[in-house]
Amino acid sequence: MDSEEKEQARLATYLDAKGYVWFHVPNGGHRNKVAAFRMKQAGQRKGAPDCILISGEGGAPLSRPIAIELKRVSGGSLSKHQKYFLGEMERCGWETFVAKGSQAAIDWLVKRVRGEASEANREQDEKP
Repeated sequence: MDSEEKEQARLATYLDAKGYVWFHVPNGGHRNKVAAFRMKQAGQRKGAPDCILISGEGGAPLSRPIAIELKRVSGGSLSKHQKYFLGEMERCGWETFVAKGSQAAIDWLVKRVRGEASEANREQDEKP
C-alpha cells in the first residue's frame, strides 16, 4: 500500500466513524491493461476527485456537496485533469478541498463543521 492509499484509508476510517455519507472514486493505483480498459469503458475519468461527500457528520445535510482530492503529505500536485474537474465542480456550486494527507482533510472538515473553514483559510487548497 503506497502512502496515498494509507492516507485514503485513514480518511475513510474517520468519515465512517463520524457518519458521513460518502464514497471514494478509485481512479489511482496500478491495473493491468484489461482492467484499465474495462474501467474506462464503465466511465472512469482522469482527474475525478478522491472523495465525494454527500452528507455531513451524522448524515447532516450539506449546504453544498464536497469533493476532496487527497495528496501525499510530501510531494504530489494536481494534474491538469484534476484541476479541470475541481474547477468544474466549483463552477457548479460544489465545495472542493485539496489536502496534503488525511490529517489535513480531517482538520479542514472539523473546522468546516465548526463554521471556521472559509475561502480565506483553505491554505492547502490548490485552486484549479
